[in-house]
Amino acid sequence: MLTTLWQTIRHNKLFAAIYIFGTALALASTTVAVVVLNSMIAPVYPEYDRLSSAFIQRLIMDLPEGGNMQYSMSYDLVRDHMYTLRNASKVSAYMEPWESAYASRSDGGLDFPVKIKYTDPAFFDVYSFRFLAGRRYSDAEFQAGMPVAVVGEKTAREAFGAGDAEQYIGKDIRVNFTDYRVVGVVKESTPAQTDSYAGVYVPYTSKQDYDQSVNGIPWIGQLKLVTVTDSLDALQAEIADLEARFNASHEGYQVHFFGQPVSHAVKTFRPGIQDTEFRLSGIFLVFALVIMALLLIPSLNLSGIISGHMESRMAEMGLRKSFGATRGRLLREVLRENLWLTFLGGIVGYFFAYMMLKAGVADLFMSYGVTTDFTDEMIFSPVVFLSVFLICAVLNTLSGLLPVYRSLGRPVVESLNEK
Repeated sequence: MLTTLWQTIRHNKLFAAIYIFGTALALASTTVAVVVLNSMIAPVYPEYDRLSSAFIQRLIMDLPEGGNMQYSMSYDLVRDHMYTLRNASKVSAYMEPWESAYASRSDGGLDFPVKIKYTDPAFFDVYSFRFLAGRRYSDAEFQAGMPVAVVGEKTAREAFGAGDAEQYIGKDIRVNFTDYRVVGVVKESTPAQTDSYAGVYVPYTSKQDYDQSVNGIPWIGQLKLVTVTDSLDALQAEIADLEARFNASHEGYQVHFFGQPVSHAVKTFRPGIQDTEFRLSGIFLVFALVIMALLLIPSLNLSGIISGHMESRMAEMGLRKSFGATRGRLLREVLRENLWLTFLGGIVGYFFAYMMLKAGVADLFMSYGVTTDFTDEMIFSPVVFLSVFLICAVLNTLSGLLPVYRSLGRPVVESLNEK
């Protein structure tokens, strides 16, 4: 089969080149879309528990004087109720500051922007960070509100200069005029992993106002929640019961979680917590339509190219049919040839997609202000490989089946008369 393929390429260089590069361009754009979706919802470093993760990002509190507030959760709510959830195997609370953060370089150079997350120690249980040196901050350090930090390797190099991860342990990194002692260095994730990504992680108890409610309103504060659960339905029922008990015991104040906690996929795509009618099926339908659109136009173009190519092979097909080759056998052989050409185009297209992703083209798919920097783990995942394989098969079938079938349906005499 490979010998026949090589002969096809050698004797039909223009056809092969157009077919391969036409396929490559179609698959490159499709692969970018698949990688973006895969990076959003599939388990990737360090968010390997995405399929069992559940989130509470915000709640809405109706106020006695009318109106409401949409905010995150207070420390009292997290401490008294969330850390003791029965239907969650792992629970972590964290906060992200509204203000921009800047870290100082040890060499006295200009400060550089850094993403900081205020977390508890359990954050490193929920997310499977790879520690290159040191450790996470301990429960004792967290309870005492000590200014310690776990930093990403890239952030550490930018702050302290090139060196081995062990060399950064014990040094102080200054973020927004506060010094934190580095106790651990982790392999840094990418900004595309918005739930786990930061350059610097510190205990939220080291933040001065971590335990203050907003305007003294109960349960309203700065903390978000991420959990790992074996039963999302049971966890949602537990939170719904907590909501009902609060509303029954507080005059005027009424809290609404709107079905939270929600899965990672719902949190990623749902436009707001009040959109309780949101369905993931709509997102996947849109994605499927985009894939079809990306494949349909190239398929039509390739179909025309294949049709013209089959016209030039009519004499060959007629001769083979006169010696007993069946229409089905010829159809399978020609489709296999096209499939191999499609796979060659897929390999070239995957390379194009890799270059596009590394160049930042996928930023167009992401939320405003979120950059991607896709890792090789995201680009070369088994899911993406399998998706591209299936896309190759679909593209081959869409573009080749009809023109090949029609061409091979001609009578033998008519085929032999073709020049």
